Amino acid sequence: MQREKMEARVFRSMGTRRWRKGRGFSIKEIREAGLTLHKAKMLDLPIDKRRRTFHDWNVQLLRSHCIEIPLTEIKGIGQEIAIEFKEIGITSVQDLLYCDVDVISAKIRSSVRMLKKWQLEAKRLVEKA
Repeated sequence: MQREKMEARVFRSMGTRRWRKGRGFSIKEIREAGLTLHKAKMLDLPIDKRRRTFHDWNVQLLRSHCIEIPLTEIKGIGQEIAIEFKEIGITSVQDLLYCDVDVISAKIRSSVRMLKKWQLEAKRLVEKA
């Protein structure tokens, strides 16, 4: 997945109110944006576990960057199949992109070939977003 690298903005030290690029987003910012650490790592977001500060503009950046795309955006997935996916824990295009198709095909009534096709479409949608 080719995406531009996101950067956290933080204040410089020594009391000046100037900005600099941070090493990553704080854990509090990631959680406030509605993400888990696991999902943030899957999305290849920079995480700075040492940082304790919290900035609203970083949370807004994370929310705008990580908007979840509904499964029904993929051609061939309607409401019925979306409900089946939701029952096994896949609620968005991003979740479908990172799932194991062999495990999922055993849980729902779709073939591995169809799931791989939907994953390719999911990848296209995520890269376009």
